[in-house]
Amino acid sequence: FLAELASELDLIQSSLGRLNVSEGKAPGTDSPIDQQRAGDILRELSTLLQEDNLDAAQCLEGVKKCLGSSMFGKELQELDGYIRSYEFESARGPLQKIAYAMNIPL
Repeated sequence: FLAELASELDLIQSSLGRLNVSEGKAPGTDSPIDQQRAGDILRELSTLLQEDNLDAAQCLEGVKKCLGSSMFGKELQELDGYIRSYEFESARGPLQKIAYAMNIPL
């Protein structure tokens, strides 16, 4: 149990470091993260993925702009690959990781 807890704590600390919460900015940018907009667009993408809607690709571009180029790079790459391959169910995993790290309910 303690090993799992330590692993989860490491994940949270890593995510917080990437978010650069103290400044409220996306890493590598001078733009503050709009938490409300990020939540709205992540929820929209989640809905599109649940509906197997091809508009998910366009919505993902909005997510990338909102979060900044270097934030969640791995997860955004995974999302992009899944969406391009029409693997909408698989795309929900990386999306949930991003939302969880940002404390945004989907």
